[in-house]
Amino acid sequence: FAIRVHPTGWSDWRAQHFPRQFPPWLSDSGMGECCEEESDFCIGVCLQIFLFFLISACTYCFYAVVIPLWLSWGSAGTANGLVFFCLLSLMVSSYLRTWLSDPGSVPQGWVPGDVSERGEQPAGVLERDAVPIPKDSRFCKKCDNFKPPRSQHCKQCGKCILRMDHHCPWVQNCVGENNTKFFILFLFYATTTCLYYSVCVIWFLWDFMSRKVQQRARFHEVSGYLGLLLGTEIIVICLTLMLGSLCWWNVYLMVRNQTSIENYDIEAAPSRHRVRGKRLKHRYDMGTFKNMQSVLGHSPLLWLLPVSKDPPPSGSSSRGNECDDERLEMQGILPPQPAE
Repeated sequence: FAIRVHPTGWSDWRAQHFPRQFPPWLSDSGMGECCEEESDFCIGVCLQIFLFFLISACTYCFYAVVIPLWLSWGSAGTANGLVFFCLLSLMVSSYLRTWLSDPGSVPQGWVPGDVSERGEQPAGVLERDAVPIPKDSRFCKKCDNFKPPRSQHCKQCGKCILRMDHHCPWVQNCVGENNTKFFILFLFYATTTCLYYSVCVIWFLWDFMSRKVQQRARFHEVSGYLGLLLGTEIIVICLTLMLGSLCWWNVYLMVRNQTSIENYDIEAAPSRHRVRGKRLKHRYDMGTFKNMQSVLGHSPLLWLLPVSKDPPPSGSSSRGNECDDERLEMQGILPPQPAE
């Protein structure tokens, strides 16, 4: 008995015989390499399975135990059921939009405005070295492409992401220009849903234990669910604290128009570059309201809905470039240019 090893390696053999299908914006080189170095795919799948069972268990406890045995399906029970359903729907839809949306890939062949206006299209490293490159422009050797300011290369996704914040294994996607709004909404509605569930379950258990005489006849109906209720309650309380902290942190970054990478760079700036008693001003900071508009959209009426943000007014660029400098400036990716 002998084991034959494919000469091209296990990864190539597996990719050939068992290909994985991912959304078009996710590169197979990053997300398809399961359980290998620099990949969070298997961890993300386990986290998503955990979330699915936790949401299912909490939904069952709320609608099959808490409401029927506590409030019944009267006006109060129906109102609480509708509130929980709305919060749960907004949380799940925000999660799906974060997971399935393109985080904002840099278009292949994008070049800085100063280079493209001269008609020079660098195709490789040699040609790139011969062209004067603007100060804010960078070149990604892995993508063989220019990348705008604030964009970073994601190893898991295998491409450069506009306004990249981080790669989140919980949503199996990068958090970038196009889905930062959905990620913040997911954190907000997840925190609100967990808090609402925790309060209702604690109130239910307190009300049940404090009225022993009236509830003694129905104790057997609750005792079978006691372990499930307490288990989900402990997990949900821990998630409430964790998600609430993450939500506050991301809102703080949003109102300052920073990403977590940029915030780290600012905090790690050498002390000699700091002015005593003053805080360094972020070059992309346009003011609180405009910073929020750059992430949530121009219409405040749509800020709390998991819908795509309003696109900024398109410029008069004739290059046909989906990543033109005027669009990047309107979305807070390029710093605002001073008026002449």
